[in-house]
Amino acid sequence: MLARLMSEGQLVPARILLELIAVKMLNQLSEKKGFILSGFPREKRQCEIFDREVRPPDLVLFLDVRNSVLSDRIMARSVQTTERLSMNFDYIRSRIKEFHSRNKPIIKYYKKSSLLRIVDAEDDAVSVFETVCDIIDDVLANLLQSQVNNPVYNV
Repeated sequence: MLARLMSEGQLVPARILLELIAVKMLNQLSEKKGFILSGFPREKRQCEIFDREVRPPDLVLFLDVRNSVLSDRIMARSVQTTERLSMNFDYIRSRIKEFHSRNKPIIKYYKKSSLLRIVDAEDDAVSVFETVCDIIDDVLANLLQSQVNNPVYNV
């Protein structure tokens, strides 16, 4: 069912997706110090359920680019992966519109909690990567500092 939904470009139901993510995280909790969820959440409902039933994230990154840059990158990816131009501009325009309509409520949701960091992703990949690394390093340093200042003692 999940493969069919994804192949049709539809979202996996929030409850199923969150259960899969939570199980994967719990199974690796003893081995990992943290998790990065790329491309998640895809809708506001997923944010709310994840925050309530798993835990609120420490950071939410949104890589921001203009529509024209998105369009160019989608076209370039299409050419690289299929060696032909398989997408037309109307299709790309509709995908970008859908992307914005799905992400606007998510951005608004996380903006109010100050977890959201918007990254200008129009630079080259290395510069964007370095910016993201700096943001993550800053968040991790703040988390470590708050743990030092507010230790939790298990009795």
